[in-house]
Amino acid sequence: MSFFKRVNCLKVLSVLGFVLFFQFSFAQYDFSGVDKFLNNSKDILNKDFAIVISKNATNIYAKNGTDDFKINSQVAIANASKWLTCAMILKLVEEGKISLDDKVSKYLPVYTKYLKGYITIRHCLTHQTGLEQQQHKPYGNKNFSSLEEEVNTYATKNEINYNPGEYVSYGSVGINIAARVCEVVVKKQFKQLMNDKLFKPLQMRSTNFGEDDRSPNPSGGAMSTVQDYTTFLTMLLNKGVHKGKMILAENTISLMHTLQIEEEKIKFLPDETKNLGTKIGFGVWLIETNDKGEATAIASPGFFCNWPFIDICRGYSCVIFAKRLDVEKRKNFLVQLKSEIDQIIPSTCK
Repeated sequence: MSFFKRVNCLKVLSVLGFVLFFQFSFAQYDFSGVDKFLNNSKDILNKDFAIVISKNATNIYAKNGTDDFKINSQVAIANASKWLTCAMILKLVEEGKISLDDKVSKYLPVYTKYLKGYITIRHCLTHQTGLEQQQHKPYGNKNFSSLEEEVNTYATKNEINYNPGEYVSYGSVGINIAARVCEVVVKKQFKQLMNDKLFKPLQMRSTNFGEDDRSPNPSGGAMSTVQDYTTFLTMLLNKGVHKGKMILAENTISLMHTLQIEEEKIKFLPDETKNLGTKIGFGVWLIETNDKGEATAIASPGFFCNWPFIDICRGYSCVIFAKRLDVEKRKNFLVQLKSEIDQIIPSTCK
């Protein structure tokens, strides 16, 4: 056999092996129950949705409602942005550039001037700043030219409703303040930081916080795809490693997914989170925990249309994005979806 024929044979065998690998990966689980559940949920999902379930860095289930909305279709992901932003901020903590207990005023002196100098980065990431919350549009705030201008306005205009650390009031203000601190420390714009620390290393080419000049919204302004977000969750399940490269340290991921607040401190949580419980980490909800209080399933829902989560005990991630969901019906839908998947993929936890 000639050299070129041998090379071509090897190529064919490689392709066949690749195809057989994916056929095996899909074949070892019976997702007919999930198919049936999704088909019966069309009144909630409508037609424009896509879902991927991934395990061991392989998509073991994928489905989309129409050809116009697929796993690579970009959509605004609202509060699911928080998981991404908090990962970037904790990466800077990991690198020693900031500390969670640093006061915001150390980097943003305007907060001292307006008697808000006791707010820490930890307060910001756990919704405990005490500041009046702000409504945001998912694509960013047109009223401000930059994150700097927006965050400075929080200092000058937003009232203090309670002392920092006293209560939890879920919203966008805190994480946006922490993101601005990162800009000051690293001397880069937030969008560039997200690219440098997360999106480029993970090759999340369809994920960004807007490509125009309006002020970004770190708490809820990301655009992403089901496949890109799956890549992020796969890295978390793989202890911070992506294609042999460490993106986040394992202890950083553990910290992000550890309970950060006491339940008695909770002053306000959105109605849409009632089925998620009251256990909050950094940018995430601990939707299931073991007897020791350790997270076994974590989610960061965009309350109106998107729900990414990981199940540590079963070693899988699931991302479902939709253009529109029925908000009231969605609450039970998401819990039922996870239940359907859990019946298929066995737990390895004792």
